[in-house]
Amino acid sequence: QAGPAFEAWKDWVSPVCRNHYGGILVAAGRWAEAEVELEFAIQTFERSYKLMLEEPLVKLADLRVRQGRYEEARRLLDGHESHPLARRALAVIALGRGELDLAEDLVHLCLEGEGAADPRCAPVIELQVRVRLARDDVTAATEARDRLLEVASASNDERARAHADLAGGLVAVARGEPATALLQTAVRGFSALSLPLEGARAQLALARALATGTPRAAVAEAQLALRTFERIGARPDADAAAALLRELGASGRSRVRGTGKLTGREAEVLALLAEGCTNAEIAERLVISRRTAEHHVANILSKLDLRTRAEAAAYALQGGSKDR
Repeated sequence: QAGPAFEAWKDWVSPVCRNHYGGILVAAGRWAEAEVELEFAIQTFERSYKLMLEEPLVKLADLRVRQGRYEEARRLLDGHESHPLARRALAVIALGRGELDLAEDLVHLCLEGEGAADPRCAPVIELQVRVRLARDDVTAATEARDRLLEVASASNDERARAHADLAGGLVAVARGEPATALLQTAVRGFSALSLPLEGARAQLALARALATGTPRAAVAEAQLALRTFERIGARPDADAAAALLRELGASGRSRVRGTGKLTGREAEVLALLAEGCTNAEIAERLVISRRTAEHHVANILSKLDLRTRAEAAAYALQGGSKDR
């Protein structure tokens, strides 16, 4: 009976497993592989089990946020805003755009109803610390840090501890207190957990803490962080690391941007973007599905290292010039 049962359920089990695996790959910084798994799950659920569609959509949106592709993330999250991961992603977007009140409200919604010792809250509480520091509310940021320390201590969770060390270091810097030991511990903690984005963020925070007293050490840490951000494709974080290196009088980018080679179909889509076509219009013109059109647009933005459709259109109109 196991054989027939597997045949009956294989179309469901496979996308479910690949959805979960895609989430793991996102955390591990293997983003190209994550896209393949999540897109497979999305396309399968769209054809059949539509109630399962939300999870891979939200995970793909989370990946887009990490890549700095905020417009795409918001489109993916349309209609799914109440999902906890969606709220966190929207809070990150709000923080990145300087909409700090909105970011604070969204983080609060993420944390409502969560158990005080639930280690899954740790990334969200660390985000809350960042939002409050961006608002120059060090007292409130300290309160959030203390809550995160309680979560880490109560759960004895290594990931929660790494987030607590990073949050503690960020607050210490804001309070003018020693921070390098905490931040170095956070770097080691995230590295041990194979979380490259979080580890590089801790490394960049360490570089900022070192910038005043030991600028050469700060440059070394910032360059390591930049290398990781560029390798995994975390554009906003890479921009921040490059900016710090420029402030320190060191070289920034280690690669030429916007050199990805487009396929023939992607070149056609780029030309239609230059005409101002929507995804629906692109799909109609090329006789493809709207989802396929969206996928081509996403690939174009990724390969050319662009953030928005408007940037892609401008790029095409300038004949592929990198001066944008």
